Amino acid sequence: MSRLLTHKVHVPAPFILWEGNFQIPPEAELVINATSVGLGDPAARLPIDMETVKPEMVAADVVFNPAETDWLLAAGERGCRTLDGLGMLVNQAAIAFEIWTGTPADRELMRESLEEFLAI
Repeated sequence: MSRLLTHKVHVPAPFILWEGNFQIPPEAELVINATSVGLGDPAARLPIDMETVKPEMVAADVVFNPAETDWLLAAGERGCRTLDGLGMLVNQAAIAFEIWTGTPADRELMRESLEEFLAI
């Protein structure tokens, strides 16, 4: 994926092997948890050295339940802008709905319904 982004989209995206308590490089602007860590377990912690998380970073998570994972809460406490996994889930569902039905999806209604279903 790193190579694809770098060569096809011309976005520098170096691959960095994650070992132990990861130290986020100071030049990082966006950190995404693209794992299932935290899914269904709000106490699950990503092994990140939170001292390396800077307020100007954006912290994102693909986990949608809970919407506010430990990663997002901790990054928010450090001043980061956070993005939960609900938006990704809604947009994936909306795209699938539009492909299958040929009808535009109401993303706002889908998000509200998802939040109601998850009781958040």
